Amino acid sequence: MKKTDTNMPILGLFKDSRALSTLMFWIAFFMCLLMVYGLNTWLPKLMIEAGYALNSSLGFLIVLQGGAIVGTLIIAKLCDRYGSKKMLVPLYALGAVSLTLLGMGGSSFVIYTLVAIAGACTIGAQNLVQAYVSQYYPPNMRSTALGVASGIGRIGGMLGPILGGFLLSISLPIQMNFIAFAIPGLIAAVALSFVPAKMAYYKHDHSEPTEEVVVESNKMNVL
Repeated sequence: MKKTDTNMPILGLFKDSRALSTLMFWIAFFMCLLMVYGLNTWLPKLMIEAGYALNSSLGFLIVLQGGAIVGTLIIAKLCDRYGSKKMLVPLYALGAVSLTLLGMGGSSFVIYTLVAIAGACTIGAQNLVQAYVSQYYPPNMRSTALGVASGIGRIGGMLGPILGGFLLSISLPIQMNFIAFAIPGLIAAVALSFVPAKMAYYKHDHSEPTEEVVVESNKMNVL
């Protein structure tokens, strides 16, 4: 390993044609955690502004977390079967759509369903994009890749509640508040769609010859 890589391991994230992937992962983490923390903080207040009682609004927050739990389990199986990128990109987009529809109202069943979908497609998807990052990079830089992406995501996590408070302070129509939280989900979907899957570490064969193969090769060389 070069001395530069040892002193600044973050530089390795931009080498071997990984610069685009790294930047897109950072954007996706930032946008998703902005949504997650913004919704966790302000969803009850947003639902009260939409005309629901306090008890119902707190119930929506429970449904959001429940959707995240169930969604993580289901999406994880789908990611194993079809690939992380193929599942996460449409899920982020679906989360944006569900948040947009929340602002349009509807029956209690529809609203609870949309909140559960939003939980699965924001919090649940964020749980799984971390696994995708750890699989995407080589073993010697996985901790760096995941740590830096998570750190940048936390910046979005800090800004999410601030954004929600600002939106409520300027008294926008309730539909606009939900659209404002849906836009980051759409940006995250676009960002992940630009991650080149062919550059992923798991796409390449990194298997090493077994001890038996090496012994047989040495025997053939002797003969």
